[in-house]
Amino acid sequence: MKNIYIYTRYGLALGGVGMALMEILKRLNELDGIKLKLIVEKELFFESFLTDKVPHDIEIMYLKNQNAYENLFLVKKMKKILTSAKSSKIKILIIRSIDRAINSINIKKTLKNENIDILIDFDMSLCGKIKKLKAKKKIVWVHNYINIYPWYSWKNNIKYYDNIMVTCEESKKTILDNNKTLGNKIVKLYNLINFDRVIEMSLQKVPLIELSFIKDKYIVSVMRLDSKQKDFHTLIGAHKLLKKEGIKVKHYIIGSGPDRCSIEEEIIENNLENELILLGAKKNPYPWIKNSMFFVHSSKYEGMPIVLVEAMILEVPVISTSCPVGPSDILDHGKQGILVKMMDSSDLAQAIHLMLSDNKIREEFKKKNKDWLTEFRCSKSLNTLKNVLDLN
Repeated sequence: MKNIYIYTRYGLALGGVGMALMEILKRLNELDGIKLKLIVEKELFFESFLTDKVPHDIEIMYLKNQNAYENLFLVKKMKKILTSAKSSKIKILIIRSIDRAINSINIKKTLKNENIDILIDFDMSLCGKIKKLKAKKKIVWVHNYINIYPWYSWKNNIKYYDNIMVTCEESKKTILDNNKTLGNKIVKLYNLINFDRVIEMSLQKVPLIELSFIKDKYIVSVMRLDSKQKDFHTLIGAHKLLKKEGIKVKHYIIGSGPDRCSIEEEIIENNLENELILLGAKKNPYPWIKNSMFFVHSSKYEGMPIVLVEAMILEVPVISTSCPVGPSDILDHGKQGILVKMMDSSDLAQAIHLMLSDNKIREEFKKKNKDWLTEFRCSKSLNTLKNVLDLN
């Protein structure tokens, strides 16, 4: 029996990384000869949306009991500082350093007496600690643009992993640009995407109260309301330019996140409440994607945005910013969808206008996407994963 431990800091949140983790857990759990354990760090202010989707026979180990943790005097102080608008950057840095130190102690205590054959660091959360952790094989999964992580952590420690899983060619190149000796450790593996599940969920009925929304002509985005990563300023700017030219379209945005209030304020300031409509998070966004005219993705950096592939599975054309890393790989450098410049409202506005006005272009993308999607079939990625885990 091979003991495989998967560590995640963010993987139970509703989003691309979370959905990728759920599919991997499901697929690995179907294999014989392995025992899976999921180690989860419960962070402050973090909601675990996907806990009930973890297969029931996989043990979940929490580093922190959330209620007990949040009742600690120190943690209450930390929470107050982190949420206060008056807190200085130095105070916030100190508090986050304390939190990281607590996490480090908890990780070592949790894993100390465990017999680990394979330890998978699913979101690079163990990078600074990996050298001191014991496992026969250590694997890291790079789901995002690696240069957003603290350079002193990943550049000094990524060499201590036996394998580095990347989700696109661009990501591999970025790592090799920083350290050419890692080439034999890097494995490109597209996230496991269950095509049948996406199609099946897209056919589910939406609540009666939402039917009038979904029957309208609209375009859609599904992304976290986080302005640090997602480029809402450019998206809002694009709609401002379109409205100035007399081009109006309803654009539904599905997702939740820390910057909802500031995004909403910017939408109101630009009189775009009837164009940009925040619908909040939805456990099943697929009927909304399927019934849209096309999908728009505006971001400053990515890893492999699964939602772009999911839109293509549902025969929905895609516009995406050409940010590092992922969209260019998924859209085959602009052959399978429209890639626009980062942080360029004018370029995005032109792409939206073109897709709105030219039905022929939308139909061409739908046809081309069918053949291209073979690249992202789950079976292909699963075989690669089994090879890395020595399960074949």
